Amino acid sequence: MAADNATLSAPASTPTPTKTPIRKVTVGVLAGAIVTVTMWALKSAKLDLSDIAAPLTTILTFVISYLTPPGSHERTVTDSSGTKSATISP
Repeated sequence: MAADNATLSAPASTPTPTKTPIRKVTVGVLAGAIVTVTMWALKSAKLDLSDIAAPLTTILTFVISYLTPPGSHERTVTDSSGTKSATISP
């Protein structure tokens, strides 16, 4: 039990800037791809929804990305060149 408390109170390591996409971006891209493939499948089944495909993809991608929480290791850091994604080591 004492080890658990010591682990929880230990300071987090310094965030390291990364070019790896954060979880929200990854989930948003996958959502867009899934909606696109679904629209293609519906069109192949003679149910053409091409008039709403782009707005539907945009809206669903936004909602899913917005609702996806950041990973426990994801942070942002700001320096002289702007704000960047960063990760921390466990």
